[in-house]
Amino acid sequence: MISAMVISGTVGWFVIMSGQAPEAVVFWRCLFGALAMLVTCLVLGVLRRSVISARQFILVCLGGVALILNWVLLFSAYKHSSIAIATVVYHVQPFMLVGLGVLLFAERLNAVKVGWLLLAFAGLMLIVSAKGSGQSTATDYLLGICLALASAFFYAVAAAIAKRLKDLPAHLIVLIQMVVG
Repeated sequence: MISAMVISGTVGWFVIMSGQAPEAVVFWRCLFGALAMLVTCLVLGVLRRSVISARQFILVCLGGVALILNWVLLFSAYKHSSIAIATVVYHVQPFMLVGLGVLLFAERLNAVKVGWLLLAFAGLMLIVSAKGSGQSTATDYLLGICLALASAFFYAVAAAIAKRLKDLPAHLIVLIQMVVG
C-alpha cells in the first residue's frame, strides 16, 4: 500500500519532469504494466484457469479504453492547471461513481450521502476557485480543470465496468487493460 501511494503521489511530478507527451507516458506505463501483469498472471496461473466470455472480454477492453483515456486526460491537465489542482479536481470521481451507481446499478442515494457529497463538492469548488497567480491564463487553467474532470469521468466509467466483472481475476483484467493501452 505504501508503494502504491508513493507511485500515486509522485506520478504527476514524473509526468512533468519526463518532458514527454501524455500519450507517450501512457504508452510506456501500459507497456511496463502489461509486462509486469503478464509475469504475475503466469506465476499465479490466472491465464490457464481463467475462462473469459466474449461479453466479459469486450467489457474489459472498454474499461481499458476508459482507463487509458483517464490517464491521457489527467496527464494533459497537469500542463494546463497544475499537478495539485488537476489532482484535486480529478477526485470528483467518487461523485461521478455514485451517479453512475444510481443510473446503472439502481443504487440508492439517501439524504446523508447527498449531504456529504454536497459538502465535499463545496470544498472542491473552494480549492478550484483559489487559482494561484502562477497560472498562465484563465483559459489555460479552465482547460486543465476540464481535462481533469473528463479524466475523472473516464475513471468512474472504468470503475463501473470493473464492478460488472466481479467473476474475473483482477490480475487478468489489468493485464487486458494494459494490452489495450
